[in-house]
Amino acid sequence: MREVGKHVIEQRFANVVKPFVGCHVSELRQVLDRTCAVITGSCALRMLLGSNILANDMNIVVPGGETVPVHLFITQTLEYQQCDTGSPVNDAFKHAVTRMTVFCKGNNVITVSESTLDDPFTVLLCSHTTADMTAMTPGGLVVLYPQWTLNCLAIMNQGALDRSQSHTLGIMRRSRFRLERTTNFLSASCEGICPTLWQKVGGHGRQGLVLDWDERFSIRRIVETSHIEWRLSQYCENTHCPFYAGNNKLSVRLPPKPMPGDLLGIRIQEGLIEHNRPAFKVSYTAVFYGTQATRPYLVRVPVREGREESIDITQLQVMFWVNRVGSDVFMVNTKRGRKTYNPISETNNLAWKYSYTFFREHPSAFPPPNSLIRSLTGSRYNEQGVAGNVLVIKHKRGNKDDIHHCNENDISCVNEIIRSTIETSDFWD
Repeated sequence: MREVGKHVIEQRFANVVKPFVGCHVSELRQVLDRTCAVITGSCALRMLLGSNILANDMNIVVPGGETVPVHLFITQTLEYQQCDTGSPVNDAFKHAVTRMTVFCKGNNVITVSESTLDDPFTVLLCSHTTADMTAMTPGGLVVLYPQWTLNCLAIMNQGALDRSQSHTLGIMRRSRFRLERTTNFLSASCEGICPTLWQKVGGHGRQGLVLDWDERFSIRRIVETSHIEWRLSQYCENTHCPFYAGNNKLSVRLPPKPMPGDLLGIRIQEGLIEHNRPAFKVSYTAVFYGTQATRPYLVRVPVREGREESIDITQLQVMFWVNRVGSDVFMVNTKRGRKTYNPISETNNLAWKYSYTFFREHPSAFPPPNSLIRSLTGSRYNEQGVAGNVLVIKHKRGNKDDIHHCNENDISCVNEIIRSTIETSDFWD
């Protein structure tokens, strides 16, 4: 029975893409797999919801540097012609798309978008609505907001709308979908899918549904290797939600302005963490190097709201101390601006057991130079210096998700790491 069901799903995939690729379905499968590309837009929605969705074009998102095999397949095998109109990339996608190329053959259109990173989700999450955050490979499908999309309901992505002058893309053109600007229609708390809460592509929760029917072309491996986190909005407008500003004046907006840099700033942040509502249930102690501090300090780093049951290092609310988002407050690459060191010391048994992960601020935030690190390293301070605050998390060696509290003994160990590695060119890479 399982094999019969698998065959039916594979046939459905073929029926969705055949209008664009004809008899070259197998070749399409291969080129998508080799480039780790995904199909988005109306084709992915038709795969999910059936023939009631009209697939008027095929959208392919390709990781950075992988467009050549896809372009060659489209132009040489499928015999499409490049038909760019010369119109610029929509503002919502500008920071996520390096190049967008349109190919035409008769009435058929295939659009290929090259991501600025090696992660196609940087493009998908710039979509104007939650329903457009659906993608597929030849063997799997991911729906980032399944409970809404399966019911033909779409919520606007405020991040995309803030960046764009056009509100007519994606699902907004499909009258079958009910479109909502906010989650106020719920008439109840947003809970874990509040638009203000950061969501993790590679995480597991109500915000994501991942289905694989052919592990050879799995989409799960693309999902689980993604380092992208996003949120739909900075502010919740659902009056029933505890994160709605009108109900809760003590919910902290992050990143803080200005960023804490000295002892006074540290005390202010500690007070905000202590009195934040909803209250943080779990927190860890980390080492903080403020740009104006006279010494490193131990500070409290809480776990994000709603994430207490599945804690990993990406769920720490480090933005109380370092601005990780910079100019884009709706999406962050958690792999960027983060580096782990495994200290080795014959005189410190602690160094054999634990590792330290450093978090820095995003360069687009234009943070000031760190005078504390300059004073610690003296003449060894590299020419570029270290800009912005630095936060250091302690965890078990070889397992970043096994987080431990830092103490005063860790400060000397971290200081030594900084002194011994500050001159290396890849210190912050």
